[in-house]
Amino acid sequence: MSPAEQELKNELNRISPARKAAMLLISMGVEAATPILKTMTEDEIEKVSKEIATIDNIPPEVLHYVAEEYMALTNEVKIDSSGGLNYAKKVLSSSLSDDASMPIIKRLEVTDKNVTGFQLLNSLEEKQLLDIIESEGPQTTAIILANMNDLQAAPILAQLNSDLQQQVAFRLADMEEETSPEILEDIESVLKSKIGSIFSKEEKKGGGASKVAKILENAGRSAEKNILKALEEKNPELAKEVKSYMFTFDDIATLKDLAVQKIVAEVDAKIMAIALKTTTEEMKDKVVKNMSERAAEMLQDEMQYLKDVPEKDVDDAQRKVMVALRDLQEKNEITLIPEEKTSADDQGDKEDESKID
Repeated sequence: MSPAEQELKNELNRISPARKAAMLLISMGVEAATPILKTMTEDEIEKVSKEIATIDNIPPEVLHYVAEEYMALTNEVKIDSSGGLNYAKKVLSSSLSDDASMPIIKRLEVTDKNVTGFQLLNSLEEKQLLDIIESEGPQTTAIILANMNDLQAAPILAQLNSDLQQQVAFRLADMEEETSPEILEDIESVLKSKIGSIFSKEEKKGGGASKVAKILENAGRSAEKNILKALEEKNPELAKEVKSYMFTFDDIATLKDLAVQKIVAEVDAKIMAIALKTTTEEMKDKVVKNMSERAAEMLQDEMQYLKDVPEKDVDDAQRKVMVALRDLQEKNEITLIPEEKTSADDQGDKEDESKID
């Protein structure tokens, strides 16, 4: 181990477990991180969320060592230096879902000396590949395309401007002899640096207040309240920023009637009744208003029979409503634009228009 690596490892030993967990959760992405967060205690969620909110960027080499430590703990064995990237991939794939493991593996590949810059191209999306290639000259672009899979290279070549297309194609056709190892090494070094920069930018986007907000939206009402309360006490400005990114269950009351009608149509009446158990009167009125008369009566009957509903059940029901909302949003069937406030007279004129028969 080089002095620089030893110094980095010593520095990482001073990082708290909560911050290391936050780094892994950021790397996994919101969808994969949320179910893991649900297995934690409220105290653990609070600690990890605070750390996520303060992380702006995770260098690939730092993530490498954090992931290494995670694998050692998961397998209850000491990491053998001979394990390498393949070992890391195997452990991560067996202990995490594909959604959780792949982002981490991609970032580990950047730090692995046995992975070439050309191999890392397979980890990029088409737009990212195009951005890298368009910043290079025709000769370098031709060498990069020559070292890519034909099916991967074809759409990239097709999207280059016509002049660059011709120059690159000519150089590809004229590339009879092998490129010198020195030139390939230089190009690979540049590629690794640029791809590492892309992954670092992805990490930067993943952390911070917006990341905490997305996780809290799916973590349940009790966890959400506890964490926001703790953030407000410790850092009011950060808590305010987190709230600005959030769309919670009660915010459904601010949506346009048509959006609420579509959400209600996707959720079972029993689930909706439990979800509304501890919410505001404004929210209850908004939902009832956007149901047919018969459906509204059934919902109110369900709510009357509900007595001591565990907070966990209310959280689960509200989460199911939010899942339905997100599905509709992804399908572009609803938008989360708040309903414009109207005067009492205007509201009276519009009541008949929004009512469901």
